[in-house]
Amino acid sequence: MASRLLGYFLVAVGLFLGGFSPLEGQVPSGNGSGDFLPPVYYPVAEDPTDMSMADFNQDGFADLIIATEDAGQIQVLLGNGDGTFDSSQIPSAWLPQEIRDTHLGYFDGDGVMDLLVTTEELNNLYLLRGLDTGAFEDPELTYVHSEPIGSVASGDINEDGQDDVVLSSICGIAGCGTTRILMSDSSGNLQLDPVVYPDSLQALVRDLDEDGDLDLLLGSALMAVYLNDGNGNLSDFQQISVTYEIDQMLLIDVFQDNPDGVGILDVVCLIDGGDGLAFLPGLGDGSFGPPIERYGDELDFADDLIAAQLDGNGTPDLLFFSRADDEMIILRGHGLDGVPYQESSTYPIPSDPVCMQVADFNSDGVLDVVLASGSEDLITVFIGIEAQAEFRRGDANAD
Repeated sequence: MASRLLGYFLVAVGLFLGGFSPLEGQVPSGNGSGDFLPPVYYPVAEDPTDMSMADFNQDGFADLIIATEDAGQIQVLLGNGDGTFDSSQIPSAWLPQEIRDTHLGYFDGDGVMDLLVTTEELNNLYLLRGLDTGAFEDPELTYVHSEPIGSVASGDINEDGQDDVVLSSICGIAGCGTTRILMSDSSGNLQLDPVVYPDSLQALVRDLDEDGDLDLLLGSALMAVYLNDGNGNLSDFQQISVTYEIDQMLLIDVFQDNPDGVGILDVVCLIDGGDGLAFLPGLGDGSFGPPIERYGDELDFADDLIAAQLDGNGTPDLLFFSRADDEMIILRGHGLDGVPYQESSTYPIPSDPVCMQVADFNSDGVLDVVLASGSEDLITVFIGIEAQAEFRRGDANAD
């Protein structure tokens, strides 16, 4: 447990320094202007499909994992702390199946971050145990689900020091499946919890009612909140009907609705194939208000929402890319008068964007962005520009 706490301490230090946020739900913050230099490109393994980010070798710099689809390759790119990456130090790991998604967590009790992988054989979960060198052990088939896996979320639901896994199932001809929880033990094994939850397209594990326990939010045609009693038991607390298909969910402070300045978590949904956003305002007790749909004109086949405080102030900005226009788009956080975002910026990117990460990759306290292109086998690195000091007229020397 002590090594697990050390891992969280290192993550917290990274966030304080404007660094990386590998754990689910954390919003990175920097002191930049919100603008970026012209991009730099680096070749990566063929056919990238997903990317995860953390300090895998514990040197204080954010590293990347590139997962490839067809070859089943896990490529580790160690960050040099100057915005460049080294793929030569860590040998790649290989899975026997095509990779779909990667998920980080602490699953085996050694305090080192591990990697959970879903494959195109959609029932399978593979575990790659992390080593403090930045490498991973050979993949283990740790769980075979009874239904095709849709989305994956993780967090320590029963507070035993190990991250548990929430699996939602893909809808098919026979209808939609269920949502299930896999409880971790200290050896990296995942055991199916007997409780069955409703079908969901997306799932998030967060502390929704601010009592220190991780709760569960399920997103589908009927969004559902399940609150934790502190012992890992989840009870149905609220259900909200929605009229759109949910592609992705975030829990962030979108509306500045708390007079004491402490943010209340709201739900942000990417909806309808990436063509709009929906917002459910948080009420502070784990429940949410009715959904509000916005920004249908600004989004076109958007994907991979990431919240980040690019300038370190106010509500988070929202970053994503458009598959239709091959652009990175930034909506600037506003949060006042019921308006979540007020301005936007766009940056052209290579074709076929597939995934994105945000962190301070060059150690200057300013957030940067990395995107991967599936068809061009490269990553695009946008280095953030520092904020300029404001000049204010006044009696500086008190004379």
